[in-house]
Amino acid sequence: MVQEDGLMKLSEIHIQQAANVFTDAFMEYPLFKYLVENPSSRSIIYPLFFRLMTKYTVKFGEAY
Repeated sequence: MVQEDGLMKLSEIHIQQAANVFTDAFMEYPLFKYLVENPSSRSIIYPLFFRLMTKYTVKFGEAY
């Protein structure tokens, strides 16, 4: 459900899609590239990391 300000509160059904968006958005981000230098490792680690972070935020906080 989209709010008046255009934001949509995420639920469990959105976790994978949000993790995919974060993965794509941060794949070439300098800080994350520094933390995981190998591009093939990034494509494995980032989806797992962002899925975990999104799942945690949806469960224990608020994610939009």
